Amino acid sequence: MAETPKTVEDLVRLCKSRKDRLTSIKKKDIEDIMLALPDDTTGGASTHDLKDWMSKILQEMQELRQENKMLLSALDRLGAVEKEMTELKVKNSDLQGQVSKMCEVVAKQQSELEMMESKARGKNLLMFGVPEGRFLDTNIEKEKAVKILQIVDRTEEGNYITSMKRLGETTAGKIRPLLITVHSQEKRDHLVKAARDTEAGLLQGTKLKKDTPPSIRAEWTRLFDVKKQEEEKPENAGKVFTMDMRKRQVLCEGQVIDSWRSQNFF
Repeated sequence: MAETPKTVEDLVRLCKSRKDRLTSIKKKDIEDIMLALPDDTTGGASTHDLKDWMSKILQEMQELRQENKMLLSALDRLGAVEKEMTELKVKNSDLQGQVSKMCEVVAKQQSELEMMESKARGKNLLMFGVPEGRFLDTNIEKEKAVKILQIVDRTEEGNYITSMKRLGETTAGKIRPLLITVHSQEKRDHLVKAARDTEAGLLQGTKLKKDTPPSIRAEWTRLFDVKKQEEEKPENAGKVFTMDMRKRQVLCEGQVIDSWRSQNFF
């Protein structure tokens, strides 16, 4: 059986110990407690004081109920926000997964397109630095190219050229490159490699390169620019920068600082 409080202090103590039950206490419960308290003749607290105290308690209970309603309302709102955030996280995760898959598909498709384009360009090489006027005692474009290729190939042959043309529009002070197609990719690769091994003076300022897709040329240009920029930074003085052509990476002291980027829409 619950202890009956005998003084205001006892009542306060009881209320504090049962604070979590304040919202469920009814007015009749407090009136029953008041009736059980001793009157003034026995030395207990006056009825007037107890009534004042009860009024304060009832007021506090009312305020507590109001606060509880506000708290519950806030908790409901927070719960709704938390639910929305959880749903957004799930949707965002799903979206990221979809974007990632789309990037993979686009990268794969682009890689396949580049391979197809590279294959189509497999017999092409670019010859740079061949003047459009008289050069190597001839004005005929094909004869100029044949003479350079004979120097590179160390042979008198030149009949492996199947087509040739200048690229771009004529511009004053600028030499347009020659696009040359030979009879096989193997011959093209051999000529480009042989050109690298030939003394620059023998080539009369000309250069040979493989004809590659624009996106691949742009990415190689970017990587070589990165290497050059890093080498020129004062804080990198003394450091060795290299290019791994097979892995398509720029390295500093053996550590990768940049690598090939697949071109996509994201």
